[in-house]
Formats: sequence, structure tokens, C-alpha cells
Amino acid sequence: MTSFEVDLTNCDREPVHIPGHVQPHGALLALDPRKLVIEQVSANIRALLGKEPDALLGQPAQVVLGDEVGALQRMILEGSLGGQARHVMTLELGEAHFEVLGHLYADVLILELEPTEHENLKRFDLFHLIERDLDVFEAADDLRALSQHVAEAVRRVSGYDRVMIYRFAEDGHGHVFAEDTDPELELEPFLDLHYPASDIPKQVRALFLRKRLRMLPDAKYDYAEGAIEPQTNPRTGAPLDMTFGALRGSSPMYTEYLENMRVRASLTMALTKGDELWGLIACHHYQSPRLVPYDVRIGCEFVARAVSVQLAQREAIDRRKMQAQMEKLRGELVARAEASTPLEALGASSPVVDGLFHSSGSAIVTREGTTVLGNAPEPGVVQDIVDFVLGRPELVDGIYTTDHLGEHVPSAAEAGVAGVLAIPIVREAGEVVLWFRPERVHEVVWAGDPTKPVADARFGDRLTPRKSFEAWSETVRGYADPFTPLEREVAGGFRAALAEAMISRARRLRDENLALQRSNEALDAFAYVASHDLKEPLRGIGNYAEFLLEDYGDRVGPDGRQMMEALIRLSDRMRRLIDALLQFSRLGDKAVHREAVPIGFLLDEARDQLRQRFQDTGGQLVESTTLPRVHADSAMLLEVYTNLISNALKYSDEDRPRVEVGAITRDSADYPERAGKADVVLFVRDDGIGIPEDYHEDVFRIFKRLHPAEDYGGGTGAGLTIVQRIIDKHDGVLFFDSTPGEGTTFYFTLGEEALAT
Repeated sequence: MTSFEVDLTNCDREPVHIPGHVQPHGALLALDPRKLVIEQVSANIRALLGKEPDALLGQPAQVVLGDEVGALQRMILEGSLGGQARHVMTLELGEAHFEVLGHLYADVLILELEPTEHENLKRFDLFHLIERDLDVFEAADDLRALSQHVAEAVRRVSGYDRVMIYRFAEDGHGHVFAEDTDPELELEPFLDLHYPASDIPKQVRALFLRKRLRMLPDAKYDYAEGAIEPQTNPRTGAPLDMTFGALRGSSPMYTEYLENMRVRASLTMALTKGDELWGLIACHHYQSPRLVPYDVRIGCEFVARAVSVQLAQREAIDRRKMQAQMEKLRGELVARAEASTPLEALGASSPVVDGLFHSSGSAIVTREGTTVLGNAPEPGVVQDIVDFVLGRPELVDGIYTTDHLGEHVPSAAEAGVAGVLAIPIVREAGEVVLWFRPERVHEVVWAGDPTKPVADARFGDRLTPRKSFEAWSETVRGYADPFTPLEREVAGGFRAALAEAMISRARRLRDENLALQRSNEALDAFAYVASHDLKEPLRGIGNYAEFLLEDYGDRVGPDGRQMMEALIRLSDRMRRLIDALLQFSRLGDKAVHREAVPIGFLLDEARDQLRQRFQDTGGQLVESTTLPRVHADSAMLLEVYTNLISNALKYSDEDRPRVEVGAITRDSADYPERAGKADVVLFVRDDGIGIPEDYHEDVFRIFKRLHPAEDYGGGTGAGLTIVQRIIDKHDGVLFFDSTPGEGTTFYFTLGEEALAT
């Protein structure tokens, strides 16, 4: 037998596929598949066949199989013995009859012989026993009802005292999902008890995906009776791999586990969903050993496979439903994106999406800010979650989920959020869509203390199963209902749909921008030509009006002189408007040449240009903060400051107007939200007349003055429009705050990374 000793450190690595012995209710022969020579046998072949193991080693298979060896040779040639063990023959040896199972694995042909009462055997009528059950399975309303029907059907066919449907959670622990027991035994119910993942280690779970049925007729058998002789195959040099063997010996941990549960015999079958182990059909017998004939086992395994198909079909139906919802939502997102951004479209569809992911609320985080929908935490908490999600190395395929968020983000726990499904849209920009699930405080009843089994002092360091299986309740806090693999799969489709909507909108905006660019270029060209060509005749009109006033002013009388003066005044205003239009149109073609510009130097230039206005108004220019160096076009930035400072001096009723210039960096407490993510915000603040709220939308319209043409020194109304265009060309934003009678502050940025070192 294998010398592997299970201890506290290696129970998950126990090589259960090479136990070194078989269960003694049957015997094993290991053959060279080409020569059909016996290489290994189980020790109990002496008791079952009356032959000494040593006498069989090296002998041809005919010494046991007789003439039936021909059938075996045909199966080998046909290639029908690969993988799972299958029934190859019924062997008569004197008065004894054996069912022979065979399979070829790891270059060894393994034959397993199980005694059977052949003469009195009534073949298992598979059709009549389970035909009705299959109809019942298909009609079950849900998984719980299906599982209960399966437990009842298997117990009726197999005759075990208890049959359980044991369902695995994603973390590997198990849950008794349904059960049926012999009513005469009055057994303690196990329904809804939970078992830790260590009760069925991961290598055992993996083995159930390969060998789907496992029988143990007597948990108290003597391992030595079925020892493999020799332990190492003389040809391959390896221990006998019994992965697919029906007689494969049990782990000491498992038999001791059953003994602690007072179980004498067991039969276990895998329930799969696709290529995943969904659960087990676990059959227990308490009063005596129970050997289930091969035909009955086949019937039970057929039931398990039928249920596995049902599980896969039901998941496929759920997937199709969710995919249909997803496809409908995708169409809505793309359609709505024609009139709004995809994320705005998502907000309009949030009830549908929240229902799709069974969430209590959601949040959309973009550069512009955070939008919370439904029962979602406040934006500050959402940002904490986003920062955590974007830093996760396991952010696979653009999706992250967890059902215990509070362990990582304390503010989420305080807000009652335990589950999150997050889809980064533009990861570098921190744009993320999130769905939330609340904490679900619930009781979990374990079959005994679920902590790791401990070593028994009688066995040194050897790991032993826990002795008590009495109900042990635990209150689970901080967890939400987990997002299922199907929901994560649909989230991937949702991400693709959102990306499609964003691409569709980007293409439309690109086309619109190109059309707008061409239109603007045409308008700029027209404005330039028109303003340039108008200047000469307008200059002539003004000059002739002045000549007329000088030469003929005394002849036309007071009314005539007044009209000539108005003509001169209006032509001068028209000239200034055309100059402003020409300056505005030139900005359209002018490229931005960024360089490191000291703002203090620009302010000195602005003072020189506005010296006369400072003298006329008695105004003062104050630098309220240390002014940085910025990457900008120095000539354009000078134009911005000249316009804003000139307006601040002009629109004031104070005797000595005060103009304040400063800068606010992104890490400052008073950083304005409207500045977005720019690293610095520049401002010009005055104590002037302010701007009434009704006129806020008109401030940046070209040639739009908020006062009569000659009030506050006149002007064209183009200055702020020019400032807006310069800021746009720097990829910045321009906005203002104003209180009538107290003053106005204009803020502007020059792009996200404008600070110069």
C-alpha cells in the first residue's frame, strides 16, 4: 500500500488515486495490454479465486479468464477500453460468477472482478424503474424541487438509509440541498447543514469529475486484505493508478470520517454542470455493509448523468434569458447613445440593468463626476471603491466582483455595501460602472465545528476528522449574495455592449466634429475676408465724414453737425467691431506654441499695455498667491490676462478698483470641482459690479454687451469670446462665479498637465 502519511500540512495533496490497495469485495488484475501478462494482483485474489498471488504474477491472462481472453483482445484492438471502466464479461469460475470490469489507463490494463449471484440475478429493469422519475425531473419547478425528486428516486432504487443531494459553493464548502431518509429509522435530518471544504478535499473533488461513481460497501474493511502485489508495477516502475477503478481503495481519512458519522457503507455519484462539479448524490447506510450490484450502480449513475444534463439545460435556459435581456439592453444603449452619451443612456436603463444583476443600486463614475442610482452609497464611498477596484491585480477581462467588499474598503462596510460588480470603462481615466449588493446577515448551520480538523494525540501528527457533527450555528456578517459565474459572463457581454455604444457615438461625434471643423474653417475664412475687405471702405467713410464736418460743418447747421458726428462715431465703432472679428477669426488658424511661461512676467506685460487704464481708474493689481510657470502660448495667455484685467478695471463703480490674480493647485482644499482634473486653476477676481444671473449664458457670446454701447467705457463685446477661444485651444475650461454688487471671479485652466517645473 502507499506509504503516504496524511498529516496537518498535506491533506489536500493526499494521492487518493494510488491508494495501493483495493476494497476486498472484489479482486484486481493488472496486465500488460500488449502481451496480456499479469503484472500485479490484489492479495484477496487468494480468497476469491483460490489462487496464490505469487503464482499468478508473470502468467498469461488465460490462467484466470480462460477462453474469454479472446473477447478481451478484440476490445483492446477496437480501442473500447480507454478511460472509464466498463463491463467486459461475466466470468464463470466453477460455481462462482464474477462481473468483470476493465479499462486501459497509464499503459496498464486493469481488470476488476466482483462476485455476483449470477443464477438468481434479476437484471435491473432500468426503463421501468426510472422512466417515471425522468419525467418528474423535467417537470420540477426549481433546483430544490428537482434535487428532492432525485434523492427520493435514488433511495428507492438503491435501498440506502439516507440519500443526500450535496451542493458545492464556489469556495468549495458543501451544503445539503435535499435529502430522503428511511422513515422507519427516524434519522436526524441533515437538510441545510453546511460542511467545510476540507471534508471533501480539492483533489477528491477533481477525481469525481473523472470517475463519477464511487462505492464503499464496508467502511470497516481491512486495507491489508486487498493490498496490491507488488506495489510498484515492474514494467512501468510506477504505483498502480486506480483513478478510474471501481474497486479503488479508500483514504484512511474518509473511512474514519464515515466511522465518526456512524456510517457503515456509502455510494457517491457526481453531479456536473458542464465541466464543473456542481454537487454529489451521497448515499449512506448505517446498519450493515451494503454491496450494490453493478447493474443497480449503473442505473443510479444514469440518474446522476440525467440530472447533470438537466442542470446544464437549466443553466443554458437561464443564460439564454439573460443574453436576450442583454441583447435588448445593447440595442437600447446603442439607440440612446445617438441622443446622449452611452453612460447617460446606461443611467436611463439602470432599472433594467439592476434587475439583470440583482443589485440594489449602481453608480456611474466619469471625469465629470459620480452619478448614483437606486440604493447606492454616496459618491465619496463610491470613489473609495473605485480606487480599490482599479488597483486589483485580479481585475480579469475588465470585470471585478467580490461578496465581502467591507474587508477591503471600510467605508463600504459602514454604508452597508458588501457586494460589488465593477466594469472599468476607461481605466486610465478612472471611469467605472458599478453595481452593489447589500450585506445579508444570515445564519449558517454547520455539521459540527467547521474549523480545520486537528491531530489526535494518539496518532501523533496524523490528521483526523472531527468527531462531532452536532449542529453548530454561525452568524455570517459582512457578506452579500455572491455574483454567479453566469452573471459575470453576462457582465462581460454588457461591457462589450457599452463599448459598442461608445464606439458608435465616437464615430458619430467624429463625423460631426469634422463637419463642424470644415464649417468653422469656412466661417473663419469668410470672417477674415469680410472684415479685411470692409476695413478700407469703412476707413474712407470715416475720413470723408471728418472732412465734411471740418469743411462744411458751419453750413449745415446744428442738426447737420450732429448727424455728421454720429456718422463718425458709428464708423469708429464699426471699425472696432471689424478689428475684433478679424482678431477672432485669426485665432481659428493659429497654432498653440506651448512654452514654459512665468505668469508674473505676463502680468508685467499686461500692466504696461493697460497703464493708461490703471491711471484713469486708479486701479491696483494684486498677486494673491505665488504664481507658477505654466506650459502655454505666451502671446495667447497675455491676451487672456489683458482682456480679463481690462474688464475688471472697466466694470467697476469703485474709486480704486482692486484686481486679484492667483492660482489654485489640484491638492488645495478650495480647488473648484468645475476645473475637472487640471493640475492648476488660474483666476482673475475683481470687486466690480458683478454679473446678474439672468445674463450668465450671454457672457461668452460674441458682440453681446450687457450694458448700453457707451456705458463703462464702451467696447465691442468680443473680449470674453476671444478669451474663451484661446482657452479652448489650450484644452482648458473657462467659468466664473459672480455676485451682483460684489464682484466676479473668472477661472480658467490650460489642460490637465499645465504646470511647468
